[in-house]
Amino acid sequence: MASTTATGTVNYSNPVAILSATGPGVQGIGINPETETAIMADPTASGGISIFSLIDQSTQSFALTNSSNGTEFGPSFATYNQLTNTAYVLNTIIRRCP
Repeated sequence: MASTTATGTVNYSNPVAILSATGPGVQGIGINPETETAIMADPTASGGISIFSLIDQSTQSFALTNSSNGTEFGPSFATYNQLTNTAYVLNTIIRRCP
């Protein structure tokens, strides 16, 4: 088999964002490419949901509450619907039937 040699250029850049404030429990991350935001779910936190801006790297955190204004524990997965600009969070710890 003949050996060939190729030349080229490799391009790389520094990371766009480094998230150390999210904690080790984050397991659900959804990214909305239209608004350039990410939603992160942490089931180990007290209903912890964080929204991260990919533009200015700011973070907004909040806790989910139920209809009794109590903390809703266990948000495990998060995603966006970029067409409607809505976020969805799935709770896998508390299961209820309507």
